[in-house]
Amino acid sequence: MSVFDFLFKKKTEPIVNLTKNLVPVSVPTIDEDGTVHTQEYILAKNICPHLKVAGTKYYLMEAIDYADKAKGVKLYLRCRFHKVGKNYIRESLKEQLVKSAAVVASDINGDSVTIDLEKLLKGKIDYILIDKDETTGEVFYYFSFKGVEDKIGSENAEGYLVMNDHDGDAIDYLCNLM
Repeated sequence: MSVFDFLFKKKTEPIVNLTKNLVPVSVPTIDEDGTVHTQEYILAKNICPHLKVAGTKYYLMEAIDYADKAKGVKLYLRCRFHKVGKNYIRESLKEQLVKSAAVVASDINGDSVTIDLEKLLKGKIDYILIDKDETTGEVFYYFSFKGVEDKIGSENAEGYLVMNDHDGDAIDYLCNLM
């Protein structure tokens, strides 16, 4: 290796896979009377107590792939409501995903989807919350995003992408998308 090869050696960037396979998850809840049932959504205060919007409802999607599960990849999409007469109707997760430009593939039933996180988050990250779980010691990154336009450009998606600190390259890349 010559001196010139050493001086002008190109820096190789790590390859970061930001295409994630996700599936919607039902959230078990316990009522005040002790009744256990499942809901399609989760409240923000149950995601992380430090989030700004404690009472807002979010759909939970978790990673299917084992490697992404180990990295704690979760996507929380805010529930959207439409006014119909005097009532507000909650838009289903499937309706929201069909309109999303970040969804690059889905299975036949629409149960699992492949989402390109770069399309979802590029230029749309509002803030990043870093939180340490006191019981396990794991560090979690909460990427808050908003203003993501749908394919039709009329409605915006917002929510949180959560990852633990086991995938430093992906976290660095996502932080640079801000």
